[in-house]
Amino acid sequence: MFMLITRRDVLWSYLGVIFNLGANLILLPLILHYLSGPEIGLWYVFVSIGTIVTLLDLGFSPTISRNVAYSWGGAKSLSDNDLLVNNDSCISPNKVLLLKVLVISKKIYLIITLFGLIGLVLFGTPYIIIVSNGENIDNLGLTWVIYLFSLLLSIYYSYYSSFLRGLGAIYEINLVLVISKTVVIVVSSLLLVFGFGILGVTVGFMCGVAVNRKLSNRIFKIKTKNIFDIKNRKVTFEKYELKKVFKSIWIKAWKDGLVTISTFMSTQVNTIIISLYLSLEVAGVYSLSLQLISIIISLSSVFYNAHQPKLQHLYVIRDFEMSKKIMGASLIIYTLLTTVGVLTLLFLGIPILNFIRPSFSIDISYILLLAMYYYALQLHTLFASYISNTNSVVYYKAFIVSSIFGVIVTILLLEFTELGIWSLILGPMFVQMLYNNWKWPLYVNTMVKTSFKELLKHGLDYLIKLVLSIKRGSFH
Repeated sequence: MFMLITRRDVLWSYLGVIFNLGANLILLPLILHYLSGPEIGLWYVFVSIGTIVTLLDLGFSPTISRNVAYSWGGAKSLSDNDLLVNNDSCISPNKVLLLKVLVISKKIYLIITLFGLIGLVLFGTPYIIIVSNGENIDNLGLTWVIYLFSLLLSIYYSYYSSFLRGLGAIYEINLVLVISKTVVIVVSSLLLVFGFGILGVTVGFMCGVAVNRKLSNRIFKIKTKNIFDIKNRKVTFEKYELKKVFKSIWIKAWKDGLVTISTFMSTQVNTIIISLYLSLEVAGVYSLSLQLISIIISLSSVFYNAHQPKLQHLYVIRDFEMSKKIMGASLIIYTLLTTVGVLTLLFLGIPILNFIRPSFSIDISYILLLAMYYYALQLHTLFASYISNTNSVVYYKAFIVSSIFGVIVTILLLEFTELGIWSLILGPMFVQMLYNNWKWPLYVNTMVKTSFKELLKHGLDYLIKLVLSIKRGSFH
């Protein structure tokens, strides 16, 4: 069964990213206007706690999506090192294997949710009490309970999006994201205007989670109705069967988890480091610059991310020619959109920021260097992501080692040089250039027996055909 990624999937992927990144920006003026200083600080403490808790995922989400894609592509079984592919001319989903992955996924996210509950109760609650001590915040206890419940609900039902992404339901995932984020914006805005304070923002968050869960459940049932007709036979699995599937997932998930942590260290950790060495004003300039470049890079990567399930499927059926076309097209679009985004930021975004707040000065040369670092970082990450389609995460050691040394070099530059804010780019950039920036693109080109030149040629031909056949509305 061939997995088709349509033009609609890609367009809604862009909308999903925009709404996911833009929801907080849209609410920001209302939050600043209607919340007191302590409430604003507490809300961002909530958000930070939520970000940390999501790290408990430990890489299960992308690993489960890959295994779903393998099963959907007809893989005979999953193994610790690689997958056994179905090389038959007529490929159909391995329903039994899909069901095993589903059963294990539910158990995994239940355990993650329980760990999250324990951590939030034992550590999160005392921390909230400490940071809010002496502050006049209405309904603090109720607000925290609602946020805690909403966060845990969101974590537990994450297996829906992981499973649907593996099935290639890109449009549906992003449709749910757009609707749920819209609910968050509308409900939070209304409750803020009517004077509910931080409780209103938290209730808005809860409503978004509830809508996301309900819609995801509905789409999940529709998408899997025919796949899991086998469930009607009340199939049960032996413990050793489920244990084998879990082992194949876990042995890759913890490596994906380390990759996630390394990405956090290569990007976000500098926000923590900078406040220890430089002024809050400089830290603000860095954080804003980082946010703007991150948005550009995220939007530029959408085409590849939307086609990730299809690339996984293509590996299962060993269609490397189509893989080259999609990878080449992804690289062209990624580079083009990054260039356009950075130029727009330089010639339009920064002047607007300077007009709104003249004292908030951003160095153009600094933005350019930051963009170059992030472009190269994300480029080798995209190639590493393609390697993960083979059920191999050979790059995880290099990623974590580079991120650690990047932090060390950054601290040394801050401590012993006068580079200041430039250290936050030059440190990790130097370390990534030594290995990751060139290693993983070269690794993929060797693996699929191609070159950059050939990859870009395949991609350009593919994009031209897409434009010429745009009326058909699907990518083939």
